[in-house]
Amino acid sequence: MKELIDKIERGEQALSFTALSRFMKSPAEFVRYKTEEYQRTPAMIEGSAAHALVLEPEKYPAQYYSGKIKPDDERQRLTDTQFKNAQAMAKNVLNHHKYKNIRQTARRVETHETIELDGYKIRRVLDIDAFDAVYDVKTMGAADITPKKFKWKIYDFKYHVQAAIYVAQYPTITENIQHIDFLPEFYWIAVTKNDCVIMRCSKELIVAGFHRLQQAFHDWQRCIAADAWKMGSEFYLSPDELIIQP
Repeated sequence: MKELIDKIERGEQALSFTALSRFMKSPAEFVRYKTEEYQRTPAMIEGSAAHALVLEPEKYPAQYYSGKIKPDDERQRLTDTQFKNAQAMAKNVLNHHKYKNIRQTARRVETHETIELDGYKIRRVLDIDAFDAVYDVKTMGAADITPKKFKWKIYDFKYHVQAAIYVAQYPTITENIQHIDFLPEFYWIAVTKNDCVIMRCSKELIVAGFHRLQQAFHDWQRCIAADAWKMGSEFYLSPDELIIQP
């Protein structure tokens, strides 16, 4: 683990949003994510298939199949339910009244790139990169989605931090905050098998995401100094917070 941390500190290894979000849960959660075998859940497989159908349909047949199990097929197999749900979610996005214009303004889709923020290399994948906006497709397990429901997801899963990473244009967090009005707009395309809602992330929420990311970098250094990689969520709690009052 020390070798990985050293590579990250030297800029030889990039951090992803997923890795950062795990660290924001606890140092131990980050270690588990980096050292244990990664297995996608059925919902994640379903969502990835929907992503492919929406963003890169030409690549879908080479990545997924449904129906009878084919032992020698290296593609990801979808169950009948996963296949139907992925098709339904893709249809809801493609038929949304705003999506056609969004896709027409896109200059890139599924773009993998590495940026630098406050001395750290960060990997990001932009679903839709338009000239003045970035769009991120979020597949949701719920039957329906509303802005009010999605707001809870934002804070639970640190989506505002991800938004900040995705629109960043400058090498420091401070510069990005200072030039917030010059950064691209950010939109979530939240989709379920029954609905699709496109929502804009406010500049204020993006600034909050940058501040939370800045705190994560501070906590990262604190974790290194204390060699606290085995600690759970108590790493983020003060001694007073660990006392249960009547």
